[in-house]
Amino acid sequence: MLASTPYLEQLLQSAREEQGESCEDILKSWDSDMSTLLLLLHILSPQPAGRKRTTKISARQAVDHLILRDFSLLFGPETSARLLERWPSYKPKLIKEASMLASTPYLEQLLQSARDEQGESCEDILKSWDSDMSTLLLLLHILSPQPAGRKRTTKISARQAVDHLVDFHKSCRSLEEHLDADERRQPYLLASGTSRRAISNYYIVMDKKLILCQGTTSLAAFDELFKVHFVFSLNYDEALCSMYTFIQTAVFGIDVGITKATPKVKDLRAKLLNDV
Repeated sequence: MLASTPYLEQLLQSAREEQGESCEDILKSWDSDMSTLLLLLHILSPQPAGRKRTTKISARQAVDHLILRDFSLLFGPETSARLLERWPSYKPKLIKEASMLASTPYLEQLLQSARDEQGESCEDILKSWDSDMSTLLLLLHILSPQPAGRKRTTKISARQAVDHLVDFHKSCRSLEEHLDADERRQPYLLASGTSRRAISNYYIVMDKKLILCQGTTSLAAFDELFKVHFVFSLNYDEALCSMYTFIQTAVFGIDVGITKATPKVKDLRAKLLNDV
């Protein structure tokens, strides 16, 4: 009985599991249970609180806010804020640790970008990420992907694992075309802008669907990406497992004693925590 909109009609159709959806709509829609929850969000659409004037947000925008809220409800606001609060103390130590790795042209470029050094050429600046994202990618190199357990898996390099974490999307190109061609199943960041240093929007891509990040910086977007795993009870991408485990246990301090960690993760955690 709500006022009809194309998005509301799509949710109703998905919630009812009707068969009339086009292939394109099926790719863009949530499953029946999630669609029903989002319908409830429309029925109880967000309203400005009290007498204070606030900017009213749509029910569709409110979906994007649930990630941060739900994570905070799970672990408390103090834990939820730890990555953004502690990053300034961790960042220089991670850069120092990465500088001791075997040098490669790509690693040197990341180090230069992480340090915000001025010697980069215009071409390098256009190709490189900002300081925070570059430091996160250095962490991925420090904790390079390792095959899990006894199961034989194809080992990938740290540089290949970058694509499992973040992907750059030229803002002049179609987001729909990107999603149609994407085969990744685990959530990752899609950074849309004119260059890697000029990002206008960060999205979390999950099952070919976009969740607009509330944060406008690379670090805030990564913070939301990490929290998605707990809000939606998702396993870590195998290529990023060591990195995420470090962030979980060393930065957020979640389930430190019961979470399985590789020797590399334990060593780095001990080294940085003793020095922070």
